[in-house]
Amino acid sequence: IEYIVEEKGSKAIQGFDPTTNTIFTAFRGSSNIQNWIENIQVKKIAPYTNTSVEVEKGFYKAYNLIKHQIIENLDVLKNKYKTNQLFITGHSLGAAMGTLLGYDIVTTYTDYDIKHFVNFGSPRVGNREFAESFHTYNIPSFRITHYYDIVPHVPEEFLDYLHVSNEIWYNEENTEYKICD
Repeated sequence: IEYIVEEKGSKAIQGFDPTTNTIFTAFRGSSNIQNWIENIQVKKIAPYTNTSVEVEKGFYKAYNLIKHQIIENLDVLKNKYKTNQLFITGHSLGAAMGTLLGYDIVTTYTDYDIKHFVNFGSPRVGNREFAESFHTYNIPSFRITHYYDIVPHVPEEFLDYLHVSNEIWYNEENTEYKICD
């Protein structure tokens, strides 16, 4: 670990993984239930050039607290390790922030290449246009979910929130999984 980035409850670690030759960014999930309640606002905002692409306001706010430092660190690590290959991961709220970083990389910081994108227990991050736009970039993406985890069920679909692809869903006993698009 070369960097620990933290601001008002949002936290990520960054460094270099010689096994995959990637720069990793791992976002921590909510540190407590109060942190989770404060971050989920179930209100969409349109922070991108394409204003039909909307994301959950609380997730974006949490991500935006540390985004600038995350991007600065990526630049330093890219120069130090001579690679633009990224591994992005996170859990729960951290998975939502990882999804937002992934989207920023493919739409704005295009000098990077996402080699691995694996999130655990991710909530739905944005609207249909966000999910469809994310999918068009062919990010090698996996969302790991578990039968008993409530977080992947919020914010609800009827509020026009959708998941990004691809889901790896584990059953109650963790004995079987299904890959869903």
